[in-house]
This record gives sequence, structure tokens and C-alpha cells, in this order.
Amino acid sequence: MEARINQRMELFIGGKPYVSRVEEVDGRRIWVSAPFDDNGNVLRVGTGTAIKGRLLDPQGVWEFAGRIAGERMDSIPLVAVDMTGDLILSESRSAARHPCMERVHIVIFSGQRVRPCEGKILDISTSGARAEVMNPWPEPKVGHQVIITTMRQPPLQAAGEIVWARAVLMRGRNYLLGVRWLPSSRAAGRQLMLTIAAPADGQVDRTPGRAHVR
Repeated sequence: MEARINQRMELFIGGKPYVSRVEEVDGRRIWVSAPFDDNGNVLRVGTGTAIKGRLLDPQGVWEFAGRIAGERMDSIPLVAVDMTGDLILSESRSAARHPCMERVHIVIFSGQRVRPCEGKILDISTSGARAEVMNPWPEPKVGHQVIITTMRQPPLQAAGEIVWARAVLMRGRNYLLGVRWLPSSRAAGRQLMLTIAAPADGQVDRTPGRAHVR
């Protein structure tokens, strides 16, 4: 596994996650889009600051230790990160993920009063999905169950369990969610994937029992 240009990633600075993207790769140094603070300003991080990086890959999540090595302005503000540790697989995905950008309503069940929250599915597989939820209530936690319903007609719906949740600090109270379909909703999750998945090349194989890109 190696970092690649345009790969989504997260930078943990002072223990807080910031969404970023790989812009350049130069051996053990990568240039990434600069993180933003809660007010939408570029976050200034001192050279030498220790960070943790998480590279998001269709087959899993890879973590590494690193240090901030500088900054520069290109078409966007960039930050240099020196990878001081090896890439370690921290989350493995058994099913291929398909990118999409589907607007949905997400209901989070936590024992409190619930309300549908707007969101979008960012990628999806037969086993689950990664979604962003806008200003959720209640605050999403690992173990909470969710129902995801598309805004298209007729609507499609699938139920799952949150396996990870991270605040998107540059966009107020938005959260990124990792959702695993419940056993009772796997067929619904697969139908949802077959309907909304948008592979970059090829199409989803709709043969019963298969779900891969041709």
C-alpha cells in the first residue's frame, strides 16, 4: 500500500480529525490539502508537529505516524507531511466499495427522540456504506442503529449499525459515519448499492450473488 494522488485522508492534529486529500507524493513526504479550523480558516500547524494520518482506501483504512514538514500555497493551500512510521492496516473491508453521491435522510436511534437528518452516501458496498450526516441529533455514536432512506422516488431504505463516527470540523456539526448493514437488511443494502452505485469505470455486475465492477 502506498499513498496516491487524490486519495482521501484524515489528519489527526492534537487528537482532532481533519479531512484532507493527498495532492503530491514524493517518497516518504506527501503534500496534502491544508486542514481548516471551525471558522473555515486554514489551520496553522507548526513545523515538526506530530500527527497521525489515516489513508482511506477502497479495501480499508491505513494509519501512519508523521510530522508536519512545511506548508506552501499552490492552487490551494498545502501542507507537507513526512511519514515517520510504517503504514498499518487498521480497518479492512471485505467488500468492494463503489463511490456515489446520493442524498438521503438518516434516522439515528439512541433511545432518545429521533428526527430524520439530511445526509449523503459517499460510497457503498454489499456490507455497508460511508455517509455524511448534516447536523445530526442525537450525536452519532458507535453501536447506534440507523435507517437510511433515499430521497428519490420510489424511496429505497436500508438499516445498519454505526461502526465508527467522526466529526467533520470544517463543516460545523456534520459527521462522517461508517455503517454496517444489519443482517436483516443485507438484501436491502445490496439493492440500494445496485441502484445508486456509480463506478468510475464499468458497471456493477447485477448477476444474483455478485456485486463487482466489470
